[in-house]
Amino acid sequence: MNTKVLPVNYTEDLEKISREEKVDAIGIEQMSITYIQPADTCSDSDEIQNITIATQMPESCQIIDAEKKQGFYFNITIPEGEHWSVDDGDSLKALIEDFKKRLYQTNILE
Repeated sequence: MNTKVLPVNYTEDLEKISREEKVDAIGIEQMSITYIQPADTCSDSDEIQNITIATQMPESCQIIDAEKKQGFYFNITIPEGEHWSVDDGDSLKALIEDFKKRLYQTNILE
């Protein structure tokens, strides 16, 4: 039997998918990615900046809709005392889009 990894964290939904699609459905309850970049300075600094994006379930217990790519909130954290520099919003948008692509990508493991 194939295994399907989905951004779903309700066991009832996973059981329903397993029955209907005849697969072992495994859910993603929480996901976190830490991105890094070199310091945004003109000097030869060894400083590394990092930013973490992680999933958070809404308190309303909303069901995740992987087809519409919605249902999770995204928490963005930067280590205390550090920073993440951008010169426009496009780079932050690119991080969110990369995170969403990885989260909502359906994987089939055989």
